[in-house]
Amino acid sequence: MGKKLLSIFFIFSLFFLNSWDGFGQSCTDAPPTVAISTESETPVCDDETISFISTISPSTPSVAYIYQWQVSVNNSTWTNISGAENKDLTNYDPAIGSNRFRLLVTNCNGDSENESTEASPASAIITIYKKQEGSVTIKADKAAVCPGEEAVYSINTINNHGGSNAEYEWLLNGNPFSTPETGNTLTYAPSTNDEISLKVDSGIPCVDDFISTNSIILGIKNGTPAQPGPITPPPLVCPGEEGNYSISGVINATEYLWTLPDGTIETTTQSNINLTINSAGSHDLSVQAVNECGTSTKETISLTVNAGIPNKPGAISAPTLVCPGIEETYAVSPVPNAIDYLWTIPGESNPITTSTPEIKWTFNNPGQYNISVAARNDCGTGVEESLSINVNDGIPSTPTAINGPGEVCPGEIVTYSVTSDNTVTNYNWSVPAGWTITTNNGNQIEVTAGAYNQNGDISVIAENDCGNAAQTLPVEVKPGIPDQPEISGSLNACTGTEEIYSIDTVNFSEEYTWVFPSGWNVNNSGSNEITVAAGITSVNVIPGSNGGAVSVTAKNSCGESTAATETLSIQDPAPQAPGSIIFPNSGDEEGNKVCMGEEGTYSFASVPTATEYIWSLPNGTTETTTVPELNYTANTAGTLSLSVTAKNNCGESAETEFQIEVTDGVPAQPGEITSTSYLLCPPATLSLSVPKDEDVLSYEWFLPTGWQITGGENTNSITVNVSASVQYSNPVV
Repeated sequence: MGKKLLSIFFIFSLFFLNSWDGFGQSCTDAPPTVAISTESETPVCDDETISFISTISPSTPSVAYIYQWQVSVNNSTWTNISGAENKDLTNYDPAIGSNRFRLLVTNCNGDSENESTEASPASAIITIYKKQEGSVTIKADKAAVCPGEEAVYSINTINNHGGSNAEYEWLLNGNPFSTPETGNTLTYAPSTNDEISLKVDSGIPCVDDFISTNSIILGIKNGTPAQPGPITPPPLVCPGEEGNYSISGVINATEYLWTLPDGTIETTTQSNINLTINSAGSHDLSVQAVNECGTSTKETISLTVNAGIPNKPGAISAPTLVCPGIEETYAVSPVPNAIDYLWTIPGESNPITTSTPEIKWTFNNPGQYNISVAARNDCGTGVEESLSINVNDGIPSTPTAINGPGEVCPGEIVTYSVTSDNTVTNYNWSVPAGWTITTNNGNQIEVTAGAYNQNGDISVIAENDCGNAAQTLPVEVKPGIPDQPEISGSLNACTGTEEIYSIDTVNFSEEYTWVFPSGWNVNNSGSNEITVAAGITSVNVIPGSNGGAVSVTAKNSCGESTAATETLSIQDPAPQAPGSIIFPNSGDEEGNKVCMGEEGTYSFASVPTATEYIWSLPNGTTETTTVPELNYTANTAGTLSLSVTAKNNCGESAETEFQIEVTDGVPAQPGEITSTSYLLCPPATLSLSVPKDEDVLSYEWFLPTGWQITGGENTNSITVNVSASVQYSNPVV
């Protein structure tokens, strides 16, 4: 193989740092980095040399570098190359085999402490091959060819060709073909005096290209006969009749190949043939002239043979599914020699003619039908082929309205259905998200409703092989059983006193049912039970004589809540009005007079069931006592009103009123004392009096010794028993 220039550039670098004590050294150069590269041709033959150049940094040391090139052959140890002590390696004659090279550079040469040797990275392997020469001879598979006939040229003998790595190029008259011909064989149709030779690139390094030591020129024979002239046919015949077909003789032809209508080939030495065509229709007959150089182009005639009666058609193909009202295609394979096809269809009085072996037809009603078809040509109509067709039920009608509730409670198990239709093969149900179909019985399903507000449509699709139809029902999930109410109101009721009990509005409730203890009257209904609409959240109740439980439930169409209950107690009724007020320290006979600024105690008999007493004072204020008495000082003269009511948890009694007569000071001097007798003899009885003063509460009489009041004491008129004779002149206070 000839040399090809291949630039191989190896750059390797390595940097080493020698240990350095850092002080008092004569050489301060740092160890260099060393790289080597080559541009030698590859492959390298043993008659060639190799050169390397190096790149060293730093390039100008204070102490000159020492160089030594080394080589390793076939992975042996590194050995010094004799005389290779320069920066570059020039024109080195390598040994045959795998060579690797490196450069050793000594730094600070002679300085025992700082001297070091740095090696470049090893080069890539460079293989050295022995220089050789090759040889080849060629041969052909025939000595002569027909015009345009191909011959196969191949290698006869070859040395040092490199095996599978060899490359071959065939030469025509010493030059490459216009389109290169490669490979170890050549297939080529030579012309007169064409000379063929072979050039070899062996694929072995250091073996130069070489050309075959021989060349081949093949002889050229006479050519293929010319195409025969037109075939002369016999008059047209029916199938099975023999006829003679002929052509004019062809120059240089030794025989004739006839390609018959059935595809078989017959050989004749004459330019005619007797032939029987057994099938009707159009047939091709061909003939070719033959000699040793080949077979001519065919001469062909198209023959028309009257056809016989067509055969019975093959099986009628039909759709696997036929539905009413849907046009379908029914077909048979084409029948040879048929001009047209006659289809017999149920309900049609005459056969239907088609020019192709198929018919498109629509059956409008389900049922079983037979169709048949026969092939026809000018010779007649063949035997019928029949097919029984099952026309399925049509697309289902729209299902009836879905029977089932449109409003359901959460989790409620309900049934939905449509009227069964015997044309339906499957009912496909769907429910809103959150709902579950628990039982599917075709036209009827049982479902468990979803949660509140998981609304949507219940839908059903009635299906059969011909199609489907759908029906839907909107459904709504109601809120569910209401929450438990909470009762507000007095737990300690008073018999006969109206109480109000209430609850907060319970969402989604439609009504509330209240039950009170027996004998209680709700909303004047006369009953202890009542049901009210959801908007009414309170009831008015007249308690009975007995306590007990009150309960209320919220209810809607989904059910009734848990009852809210409270225990009610009955208290004593409101007290009776207090009895008469008594003012025992009053000095008058009516017991209601008092001096202004004088404190008095007012009282009455204790009232049963009363827990306190409310006193309404003359000055407009009130005072409460827990006992049936009040200490009060009137600071205003005149007639004052003092009233009191008795009270407990069930109410307050009517008022009891007391009029107080308040005097504003000391009474005036009594008027003149008059007597029933001014002269009497003891013992005697007489009456004394002074004019009555309405502001005076009482009168105090002062009598002589021996006189005794026997009646009317403390009043303005008294009766006196006189037992001593003493003149009366005492005052009256």
